[in-house]
Amino acid sequence: DIAKFFDEYRWWHISTHGSHPVCMAAVVSNIKVMMEERIPDRAAKMGEHLGKRLKELEDRHKCVGHVDGMGLAWYIELVRDRKTKEPFVPEDRYAPYVGDTSKYPGIMVLRRCLEKGVFIGSSVPNSLKVGPPLTITEEDVDMGVEALDYALMEIDEMCS
Repeated sequence: DIAKFFDEYRWWHISTHGSHPVCMAAVVSNIKVMMEERIPDRAAKMGEHLGKRLKELEDRHKCVGHVDGMGLAWYIELVRDRKTKEPFVPEDRYAPYVGDTSKYPGIMVLRRCLEKGVFIGSSVPNSLKVGPPLTITEEDVDMGVEALDYALMEIDEMCS
């Protein structure tokens, strides 16, 4: 019945900016700059450095259950117990983020990293997303990892 309805009454969906010549000119210019400055090559090199540094945190902190990623897109799982992988917040991605969330490990890490001038994202309580800009420098990677190292010490204190 639904398919018949849409066959008879098309749902014309348009986008004001989709494929607009001005938007496409910006896309083309961005791609040209990325090629001229060899951004993909640079991002791959910085991704290797970032991955190596994040794996060091996995070895150093008992709250880090797993580090995984590639390029400049990484994920850090935070656990109460590394052996059992017990999460700090059992609801994890279903956590409501209402009330007092100050003891969610992702929020705690964000707060501590901000003290060091680094912003880190957390969309669920027990994990961190690390996705720096493609133009990041090795020095900035190191600064970010040092901020994470500092922040994770607080979380280690909550581990079993």
